[in-house]
Amino acid sequence: MRDDVSMSAALASDTPLDRFLTSENEVIRSAAVRALPALSPDGAGLRRTLTALLLDPDADVRADAMERLAAVAEHGDGEALLRSLEGDPVREVKLAAISGLSRFRDDRAVELLRALALSRCEDRVAWEDEDSDWEDWLDIQIAAIEALGALGETAAIDDLLAARDDEFGQTLDTAVFRALGGMGQEGARWLLAIINVEGGIAAERALDVLATFSRDALVPYLEPLLAAPDARVRGLAAAFADATDPLLRAMATEDPDPSVRIAALKAMAGAVPDVAVAALGDTDETVQAAALEGLTPEAVPGLVEALEENILAWLATAPPALRRAAAIKAPEFAPLRAETALLDLAEEGDGALEARVAAVKSLGQLDPPASLETLRALLASPAQQVRAAALVLCARAAAAGSEEAGALLAAAIAGTLLSEGEARIDRPPERDAPDAAQPKGEGPGIRQIRITREGEIVDGAAEEGGGSSTLSSILGGAAPAPEMAEDTPEETAPKRRKRRPVEGPDEVAEALVIEAMRCAQGAPGAAIDAALLARIGDEDAALRRTAWEVLAERPGPASASEMIAAGTNDDDPVIRAAAFRIGLRGEGAEALRAKALADADPLIRASGVAALSAEPALAHIGDPARAVRSAALERVLSGEDAGVPARAVATLLDAERADTLGELVARSEPARDAAKATLAAPDVPNRKALILLQACGGV
Repeated sequence: MRDDVSMSAALASDTPLDRFLTSENEVIRSAAVRALPALSPDGAGLRRTLTALLLDPDADVRADAMERLAAVAEHGDGEALLRSLEGDPVREVKLAAISGLSRFRDDRAVELLRALALSRCEDRVAWEDEDSDWEDWLDIQIAAIEALGALGETAAIDDLLAARDDEFGQTLDTAVFRALGGMGQEGARWLLAIINVEGGIAAERALDVLATFSRDALVPYLEPLLAAPDARVRGLAAAFADATDPLLRAMATEDPDPSVRIAALKAMAGAVPDVAVAALGDTDETVQAAALEGLTPEAVPGLVEALEENILAWLATAPPALRRAAAIKAPEFAPLRAETALLDLAEEGDGALEARVAAVKSLGQLDPPASLETLRALLASPAQQVRAAALVLCARAAAAGSEEAGALLAAAIAGTLLSEGEARIDRPPERDAPDAAQPKGEGPGIRQIRITREGEIVDGAAEEGGGSSTLSSILGGAAPAPEMAEDTPEETAPKRRKRRPVEGPDEVAEALVIEAMRCAQGAPGAAIDAALLARIGDEDAALRRTAWEVLAERPGPASASEMIAAGTNDDDPVIRAAAFRIGLRGEGAEALRAKALADADPLIRASGVAALSAEPALAHIGDPARAVRSAALERVLSGEDAGVPARAVATLLDAERADTLGELVARSEPARDAAKATLAAPDVPNRKALILLQACGGV
């Protein structure tokens, strides 16, 4: 039988929960324990009460008490936590006790945690089931290992490694490596040894942990890390090394693994431009791309002309990664000559999609940016990503005040941009792409420039013995260009150069319209408004829904009452919700709000509640839908009248909405006081008390 008198004496007397904490009903006792932190803000009194509850005869009550105590425990509570870890046989109690002990150092606890990392310690630790000698211990063992790591207990490293080597035990790599991760330089040393010696999955796990270390912890090991046999280790070390470290400089151009060379180049971040220039001659295109992206005209003033020539050639002939990098850097190094080459790349129909998208984005970085006629043609691309990038540029120009760009977006929304004539780009003669076959000085060609690994610029055409240039080596390794169609009177080479066929025009048209509507969301203009309004009655459900959603997010035109009426009566709840959002901004909002509050869709009711003040919102805080209750809760908490949150407690209690009730009590002191008063009432029914306790306990 429970000794309620002695238990009551042990409990704090400044909460309304004493009678629930001593209840004969274990469910109510557990709920009261979980609610204690929310209703007993006194730290010392709370910890005394929870410590007393560690002696409760019910295992669930003890586990709940230990879980709450572990979260607030201070050094003086170590004795109670250790006593439960040793003497309470319940696994959940032990796990929570270890969690609490990991928050502060206690020599007795550290000694026991080290022992539990290696064995069950049956001579001093009680276990719930003597037959489950391995399964029960495993969770405790892992928790003990992680606690030692949280405490930074380097003296326990040998114990952790011994536990990991137990041939009869569970694989403990993850737990042990994480623990080593909390042990600073000493832990790093052991992780590095495991990576270098063991390899395989263990090395991968150790490397993941090593990547979380601070630079200070790894500095003493940077030299061996940078020289490690494992490329992944070298790549990781590069991120921690100083940009001027000689080892890092050598790695950027000499390491046998391309990923390591890239990591070294990124770590230098342009601080050592001569190394990046040397890396432009790398045999791997991804390394070349990383090197190019790290350069700026200001960093290499003497190489701007040479890089301009190479970038223009790379745009036309390089493998995908280098073409993408060239597209990104073209506005910086070739602002006056890049447009045609970028257009050619953007229009290319096969492969290199990321490079094509980068080319479109760079067209917007030119000064002046690509013309709207060019963007109009790019909007006919069969590649959705290319169209999306072009639409972003249109929207950016429209937001900056360009009526022409707004008209282009409106035309895209209307679906009138995919005719053959609209899909043609006419290049101005003075900005035609250079002819790579002509040397500079005899036409707008590209010099055969070679950048040596030492950073010297060499005119490949002038070298004796016909030495190959950087460009020729790139061209030699590139995939062959696709065969061109034969010239016909209807399809000549100049026409092919200016026009590409649109694949699947119907599918492209619908996708283009949806993309255009979304991009136009932040672009003002009457033409865009009119185009969106024309789409709200579209037969296609996706187009109609998108038009309504975008209109709801725009400042938008003054909406006709007929349009709002149609939208709020639509069968599609997404359209109804958008129509309500639009209508609630204009005249007649009061009547429309009442209609929204009665809608069958919870999100629409929530939008109506969001427009209410605190007092009216109180009537909706018990709504069956969580979205509506959340909206009502925000409005209730927004008012200045403290009585509204207090009354909301009763409303939610009657509706039995414990989730919203718990959030209300956590966020409002008046609501918390009302909850305490309700629990202190001698006639509160057990059911209501349980709901309120569960709400305060976060259940």
